[in-house]
Amino acid sequence: MQVLSVIERFFLAAHEAGLGLGAAFAIGFEGRLPRELVREAWNILGDRYPIVRSVLVRRRWLEHGWSGFAWKEVYEREFGPVFVVEAQASGGVEESFAERLDRALEEHGNRPMDLERQPPIELVIVEGRGSETGLLIRIHHSALDGIALAVLSQDLVEIVDELARGLRPDRRQKAIAPRGMGQYFRAVGLRGMLAAWIAHSRVGRWNRPRVNEPLPVRWRSRRSPTLSVKRVIPSDRFAEVRAAARARAISFNDAVLAAVARAVVAYARHRNVRMRKVTLAVPMNLRAYRHLDPRESVANQGIAVEIHVSARWLDDRDELIHAIRAQTRALKATPLPLVTLARSMMLFGLPYRWVVRSMRSVLTRRSVARTTPTLTVSNVGPIWQRPDGSTAEHIGGARVLYTRHVYQCGYPMPATLAMYTYRNEVQMEMSFAEGGLARIEADELLGRIRDELFALLSVPTLDG
Repeated sequence: MQVLSVIERFFLAAHEAGLGLGAAFAIGFEGRLPRELVREAWNILGDRYPIVRSVLVRRRWLEHGWSGFAWKEVYEREFGPVFVVEAQASGGVEESFAERLDRALEEHGNRPMDLERQPPIELVIVEGRGSETGLLIRIHHSALDGIALAVLSQDLVEIVDELARGLRPDRRQKAIAPRGMGQYFRAVGLRGMLAAWIAHSRVGRWNRPRVNEPLPVRWRSRRSPTLSVKRVIPSDRFAEVRAAARARAISFNDAVLAAVARAVVAYARHRNVRMRKVTLAVPMNLRAYRHLDPRESVANQGIAVEIHVSARWLDDRDELIHAIRAQTRALKATPLPLVTLARSMMLFGLPYRWVVRSMRSVLTRRSVARTTPTLTVSNVGPIWQRPDGSTAEHIGGARVLYTRHVYQCGYPMPATLAMYTYRNEVQMEMSFAEGGLARIEADELLGRIRDELFALLSVPTLDG
């Protein structure tokens, strides 16, 4: 069994309260894969990572430990993959496979998961009307984060490719590190935590005013599906953006955070709302503190920290960059994220029923709590990179043509910007709760973010 960490226990409580918290990733390519080959690849992935065929079990904490929940591997049942055959088109305008795959991703990505009867990861194979095929990989955050999703999707692609070429992929189980979060504090020691608290006191001055301001939306439904819109920064333009960021002594991520803050305030102003501050929730990968390889930590090993941006800094590019850089450097140079982790563990470590009840109350409040961040901004970074620096680009000999990502979100934070880099192109995905934002509004906001990024770095913008 793999015992759930306190952070994973929080996501499980949110799941039970009715707040969807997961992610789905779609890969589209030309060609058809034999079903038995896909099943065998999925079985091999399950041999490497038991979470692929594990279900949630409730445990007696007096016998098994504090958490009360664990992932238990099930051997006597098969858990997919699920094959979906597209129906033939019946009149009207014929859509591209990418458009149909987008719709399938949103449909399957919003289906509820019964974690006591199915694993927290699911594979759906969409067999197109022609020679196209789509792989939809779906996870729940009570077990896996974005890094883990990238690992599992890459391993699956490479296993399928090896089987198609007549090879025998290694199916030995990976050494899986314990999921518990307390080990991070032991890893950095007292000196590390002291540095973290000093950094916390220094960066706290950027948090003015103390009250957060939500994204100004009118909620039509608090229990609504998550949809998404997308923009791509091509490889040549990405090189320009990174070079412009380096010239200003900031990272690409810092530039994105600045662009998001500017875009959000402009979006609010267009709706006659004046924002004093933008608070961005940024998930941080904690694995480096324990020197964990992503393949030995296929779990949820992250914590969301907050970056605060006062609206009064936005018109002065140097002041804006300085404010963001001061906060992100402290997060990188010290174990500052562990301060947020410690505070979260005290809150999420309360009796489980209390946490669930608190989550349910969120859906019934008349207004968004003033501790709610404005937007989540997540950057997984390069995906599907091999140790030699090459990129996995084929599945069974067929070249990958299209990728897409949806991160489930909802009340009280209606949107999430998720980014990853594939083939040196930045995929910018804006997931949004349909009950809070219309698709045209989410597309407008994402377009503003990309345009603000180019404007901030004085790089010619893109069209479309």
